[in-house]
Amino acid sequence: MADRILVDALIAVETIDYGWEMFGKQDLASTLFPSRSPFKQRHVFWKFLTSLAFNFVFFALLTAATAFLGYKDIMASSWSLGISATWVALFFVSTILQVVSLPAAWRRQTKARALVADLMNEMLLTYDELRDDGPVSPQRVRDVAERAASKGVAWPGALFALLDDMRSRNARL
Repeated sequence: MADRILVDALIAVETIDYGWEMFGKQDLASTLFPSRSPFKQRHVFWKFLTSLAFNFVFFALLTAATAFLGYKDIMASSWSLGISATWVALFFVSTILQVVSLPAAWRRQTKARALVADLMNEMLLTYDELRDDGPVSPQRVRDVAERAASKGVAWPGALFALLDDMRSRNARL
């Protein structure tokens, strides 16, 4: 009975911690710094729009400042026109690069979210093996946990050690 409680606790705690880290509420640290969880990160399209707006304002201010310097005869008007045109061209190049990179970034974020959801599903399937309708083989739980680990789930090392010990004693969960 104590073995079953320990195995249950190890799997449950790891599953809950991972779920909380990936899907839980955002805290102050995750709003100030980028989160590791793709579900807590801002959507790529929203990042694209805010970056585009920032670049527009930034390059518009640079162009306006350069035009103002030309208007006040601080800089030759031909230089002012050339530099302003360069700022506008840099804005368009930056915009084109952002538009071209948007689909790849969107796919990357979607893939990362799917991976996190798949890992959570594998953890829940492993926990589901410990259902209460009778004894469960430690080998079966180990096989399911190993399958989840092969897909990327990081189980505590004590889980496998405990399952191996139970298997060597021919114990049941």
